[in-house]
Amino acid sequence: MKPTHRFVGLRLWQKLTVIAVALGVPAVVLAVFYIGSMTYDGGFAKAELDGLDYIEPLNAMNEQVAAHRAMTAAAAGGDAAAKAYFRPKLAEAAARIDDVVKQADAADAKHGAKFGTTEKWKQVKADWLALKEQTAALPPAEFADKSGRLTTALLAVHTDVSEKSNLILDPILVTYYLQDNVTLRVLPLVEFAGEARAAGYGLAAKGEATAADRYRLSQVLGQVGAARAGFDGNVTVLKDRDPAAYEKLAAKHADAVAAADAFAALLQKQLVEADGKPAVRPEEVWEKGTAALDAYRSVNEADLPILRAMLGERYKAANLRVYVSAGLIAVALLLAGALVYGLSLSISRQTDAITRVFAQVKAGNPTARAAVLATDELGDIAASLNDALDATANLMQSQDEKDQIQASIMKLLEEVGGVAEGDLTKEAEVTADVTGAIADSFNYMIDQLRQIIGTVQRATHEVTGSAAGIFAATQELADGADQQAGKIAATSKAVGEMAVSARQVSENAARSAAVAQQALQNAKLGNGSVKDTIAGMGRIRDQVQETAKRIKRLGESTQEIGQIIQLIDDIADRTSILALNASIQAAMAGEAGRGFAVVAEEVERLADRSTDATRKIATLVKTIQSETTEAVTAMEKGIQEVVEGSRLATSAGQALDQIEDVSNTLAGLIGQITTAAGQQAKASDGVTRAMADISDITRATATGTKQAADSVQSLSEHAEELRASVAAFKLPPGMVELPVAANGHHKTGTNGHRRSGTHGYARRELAARN
Repeated sequence: MKPTHRFVGLRLWQKLTVIAVALGVPAVVLAVFYIGSMTYDGGFAKAELDGLDYIEPLNAMNEQVAAHRAMTAAAAGGDAAAKAYFRPKLAEAAARIDDVVKQADAADAKHGAKFGTTEKWKQVKADWLALKEQTAALPPAEFADKSGRLTTALLAVHTDVSEKSNLILDPILVTYYLQDNVTLRVLPLVEFAGEARAAGYGLAAKGEATAADRYRLSQVLGQVGAARAGFDGNVTVLKDRDPAAYEKLAAKHADAVAAADAFAALLQKQLVEADGKPAVRPEEVWEKGTAALDAYRSVNEADLPILRAMLGERYKAANLRVYVSAGLIAVALLLAGALVYGLSLSISRQTDAITRVFAQVKAGNPTARAAVLATDELGDIAASLNDALDATANLMQSQDEKDQIQASIMKLLEEVGGVAEGDLTKEAEVTADVTGAIADSFNYMIDQLRQIIGTVQRATHEVTGSAAGIFAATQELADGADQQAGKIAATSKAVGEMAVSARQVSENAARSAAVAQQALQNAKLGNGSVKDTIAGMGRIRDQVQETAKRIKRLGESTQEIGQIIQLIDDIADRTSILALNASIQAAMAGEAGRGFAVVAEEVERLADRSTDATRKIATLVKTIQSETTEAVTAMEKGIQEVVEGSRLATSAGQALDQIEDVSNTLAGLIGQITTAAGQQAKASDGVTRAMADISDITRATATGTKQAADSVQSLSEHAEELRASVAAFKLPPGMVELPVAANGHHKTGTNGHRRSGTHGYARRELAARN
């Protein structure tokens, strides 16, 4: 009967190899994805370690640049003593910056290509060299602007390293708190504490502090407190998360808290709450601020080796898992290959030995015997075949016996002929003649074949069922992976939209900062205009007062004119009286006095005219005096209005001063919001990239799962082919379900009894004939 499937035509060792490969391929695929996942974890930790190598000198440079900027500003705004105090400190700060620039150079040469920061770092280094050479020659405002740009460029490098090294995306809680301090919390703490130190030094050196100065300093102290709260919270949370790490930081952190509290208390008491002149030396303010900064820097420096040790352990553990898993998988594959090879070799050797014996017997060699090379069913078959051949050789002594044996053999062949076609339900009749033992051996061999075929059929049924279950499970896993990939894609889209929103918020915050700066400029211009108005009102008040004085003097002059007019009026009256007397005397003189009478009349007329004129002048003078009095009263009211306007203008100026202070504060806050929004936008971009990586891994896992499902389906098909290859053998009803004992024989049944009894009877008959 020809094979109906290609699988049936394979040798037994080839079939075992096909089954091993079909089972091994899905296992290898899943192992590859598992090792790839662990390798990704190790790469994540390695990127964090590389980021720490770069972040450490960047943090140190940021602190020293801020200190250098503050000392330069304090020296430029102070007297000769301040310049002498800061000159050596500036030289030390510049030397420290040069040292950390060398360290950052080495870190960029090692990791800059990975993080994409090489060009930005070159620009930062060039900006620092130019600023160092021009420090003494630049005006304070220009120096502050260039130093601020240097800090911004340095922050851009710091942000790129933090994002691309995964330091701000670490999902492990303990290392997250340490990394948060190293990458995000220490920068604003250093910046605000340095600003508080510089502002406190300036006020102490100036010897006086206005309300606006005290308000601004209190704001900076509030920013320092907020930055400290974030940094201190990340340290104290380690008390519960990782007590061992907390113990390493506890002492230095307590010193930093004490130094910062002392510095804040000094500024609050001596500068913010002081109504008069500050009673603190500027050097004391600077030294206590420096002590607080140094204390927190020591905490950050102690943080770095702890964090590096944690990440190193995580990296080593991930690599160890990869190596151990790869080794175990390789050993398992080698053992599986060796097992398949040994099993196929054992079966092939025994079957080849039996096949050679049949070939020799068929060629007429009655002495051929099969080597028993195994202790399994095939070994039992070889031993039974040898026993049958021995019995046949002992019985073949005469031609008649040979003929009888030949006839018995033909009968036996007819009885077991169906076995060659796969019918294992047939059995040979066990008789007392010479073929009885052969029939009994054939029956035993058929019984063993039944058990082997039954075992193969049960195994194929079980493999088919298991393969179907595995296929269904892998199919569900593939569907779940597809759904997960879809959800992750949706999540990535949402995160991308969030990143776009964050960038829009950052852009709006930047525009708000520009608007706030414009408002600040307008407030300054308005303040200047109000001050000019106040000055103009003052000049108007002075002019009005001067005019009022002149009008008063004019009123006084009109009073003198009135007195003169009264005098003239009196003179006119007396002149009229004298003219009258002269007329009387002229009349008394007769002709001799007639000429004198004419003169007297003329004098009298002049006196009358003088009287009329003085009366008119008196009326005009009185009118002038009345109007002058009203003008003086109006001028006095005008002076009061001018004074009131000046007071209101002064109040408006003070209000504009407060508006300017609030605008300054608002501009600072919006600047911080802009920086935070920019960092949030960059962090959102990092999260988007991480979600994209996770989505790629999920898609790859889904693809591998589908491949595993295809491999399991192929295994099921091969198992079905194996079942089809043994389906040609016909077994008695219920034979497949019969349990099999440990030695391979049926626990109960008639065949075993027949063999043990009848075979013994055949041997006794043979002995009797001999």
